[in-house]
Amino acid sequence: MTINTKEELIKFILDKKIRIEYYVEKRGLEWNYNAKSFNEMLEDDVDTLEIIMDIEKDYNCEITDQLCDDLGILNANSKVNPNELSIIFIRNQKLKDLGIN
Repeated sequence: MTINTKEELIKFILDKKIRIEYYVEKRGLEWNYNAKSFNEMLEDDVDTLEIIMDIEKDYNCEITDQLCDDLGILNANSKVNPNELSIIFIRNQKLKDLGIN
């Protein structure tokens, strides 16, 4: 599966129940609940790239380089807030547990 858009990425994360926190902690880093971007969350772009590669490997998918560029995942202009992705996941899971989703 190839992921080309932000919407596809969010849907993929929700459908597969991917906990991004797991991948951050797997790198020996702590989750920063105040971070507004992956750039603020992680020490450098290598950490971000390795997390993306780990997700791709674990879920047999491709998160395109173009999508990473478009979202600014690998630079200071990141348009993806890792905490918002976690909040979306938690909210979706709670709704599902309640039988609403």
